[in-house]
Amino acid sequence: MKLEKIIDKLVPFSLSPKSLENFAGKIEKFGKIGAGILALLYVAGLIVFGLYYSALNIRSIELFKVRYLFVGFYYFVFLYLHLFYPKWWTKRSWLKAGYLFVLLVFIIFLNRVNNIYFTYLIDNWFSGKSYFEFKPDHIGILNGNLIVLVTAFMFAPLIFNFSIYAGKIMKLKKGQPLFVLFILLAVALNYQVFTQFVFPYVPDAIGGGKAPIVYIVFEENIPYEVSSNFDIGGRVAGFSSPYYYGQLVYMDNDSVFLREPFWFSSDVYEIRRSDIIMLSYREYNPVEMGQPGLFP
Repeated sequence: MKLEKIIDKLVPFSLSPKSLENFAGKIEKFGKIGAGILALLYVAGLIVFGLYYSALNIRSIELFKVRYLFVGFYYFVFLYLHLFYPKWWTKRSWLKAGYLFVLLVFIIFLNRVNNIYFTYLIDNWFSGKSYFEFKPDHIGILNGNLIVLVTAFMFAPLIFNFSIYAGKIMKLKKGQPLFVLFILLAVALNYQVFTQFVFPYVPDAIGGGKAPIVYIVFEENIPYEVSSNFDIGGRVAGFSSPYYYGQLVYMDNDSVFLREPFWFSSDVYEIRRSDIIMLSYREYNPVEMGQPGLFP
């Protein structure tokens, strides 16, 4: 009897056919759940990835990429942290506000340029000068981006919570159009924050949308009006020889999609792969370029 008890403790389940069948059923159940989660992450990632790059006029998106799983995972994590977690975590409004403030500050400083900009403001506040340089139009862009970020970030959870409380007060069912409208508006604002201020700053190496800086060697016959957009040696530092750098936004079998190497650049140029000899993931030294505040 003692030996049987010891065996029962060491072996968590009986080796009878019925027990093995139950164990196999649990494995199959967990496998289906895991497959469903992966499918959900993949579809969500594909949609977010496709919409994000279509906004940049890039439509040659491949259908099968492991990267979509990471994109979907990042989106659902941010959706949970932004909308659902503050609602379920605590009922105290001041704790919710404090949590959202910390999350907002984290998102602001995901962007390296914001770090430099705040350093620039602090330097000017205390000493009247700064090592960094920002032109008035660049300051306008940064301030405008911060206003959009703060507005969308704060309104999304407010609308989400309002929809729930209004639903209880007005006795709205979850399927009614007004309730669905509020939820969709909150999710739309959450998506805006994610695609404009979170995803573009997650490194490309781990499935994010941050465009890496690359050194470019063009073919000799490429038009000057194209190559000159990436000549930071001539445009910034005044070097006599060209010094081509760009942000590698996307690349497929036929084309390379590049953005100018400045943080405020928005236009994406589609260049044939045959017009480029080499792309190299070589970091440049912003100090050598004379104006470190220009670069992402």
